[in-house]
Amino acid sequence: MGIVERKARERSERRRLILEAAARRLLRVGIENTTMSDIADEAELSKGALYLYFKSKEELVYTLLYSILHRFKDRIVAAAATANLGLEKIRAMRAAYVAVFAEYSDYLYLFHYLDYRSHAIDSEDSGAWRCFRVIDDLKEHLVRTLQLGQTDGSMRVDFDARKTAEMLVHMVESFLQRIASRDAFIKQRSVYQPEELVEQMFNMIEYYLSARPSAAEGA
Repeated sequence: MGIVERKARERSERRRLILEAAARRLLRVGIENTTMSDIADEAELSKGALYLYFKSKEELVYTLLYSILHRFKDRIVAAAATANLGLEKIRAMRAAYVAVFAEYSDYLYLFHYLDYRSHAIDSEDSGAWRCFRVIDDLKEHLVRTLQLGQTDGSMRVDFDARKTAEMLVHMVESFLQRIASRDAFIKQRSVYQPEELVEQMFNMIEYYLSARPSAAEGA
């Protein structure tokens, strides 16, 4: 390995360690209560060294969110690829979402930062737009899956695939964030566990999408 390649690899590894340190700090005290100095301390770096990798807290947070979103998308798309019929793909995606929720629920509240900052975004080159493009990619995959299900007969044909995908992406994202952020509240004040509510949401989605025999066919 040459000097240039080695330095690039070392820089990439350092960025990864910084993001891990930032995640630990953000999960403990939140975005609003974290400064670049705090992250530098967590990563055992000087503040000046941290700024060599990230120009601002905003850039660092968006980079972290982008990394997590990519992991989400890759797992969900990979799960869908294991099935054939459209509805089977939805079920596989559902299982991946549930697994992601179980593994990353502590991180989900961080995605409120996208909502908080979206009104101030004025550049498609910003870190937030990079995150939104990952969500858009997942939405397009969902559109194709719904269209497949309508074509292969596993789903109803009387809904607009693109409009439904748009709605589902926002609904699932918002619901998972809300359930994750209210975990303790739900456990204290509800007879249901958060995971049960997540499963029920997906039950409702699947019921809506599924092709069902008409009354005449069932008679």
